Amino acid sequence: MVATLQLEVAHRLMAKAGDEDYGVLTLLLKLDYELREWFNNTGKLFFFPAPDVGFGLRGLDSSRPTAFARKSARDFVENW
Repeated sequence: MVATLQLEVAHRLMAKAGDEDYGVLTLLLKLDYELREWFNNTGKLFFFPAPDVGFGLRGLDSSRPTAFARKSARDFVENW
C-alpha cells in the first residue's frame, strides 16, 4: 500500500521508540506493516497553488514479516 500523508504524520509513522514522534499510531502500524520512507517534499513542485504543508510518501508492506509477532502484540496490548 502507498500513502501520501501530511509531513508531520509521515514522520510519526517512521519514528523509532524513544523519539518524540513515537506513539500509538507508530506502534499499531508496525505490528502489521513494514514501513518504508520513500520521500518527503514541500509540495511546491507538485501542486498549484502550493500548499502550506509538506507531504511524505510512505509504503506499507504487509507481505513481509514485521518486527513484532502477533502473539507478542496481543500479549502486550492485553497486559498494558
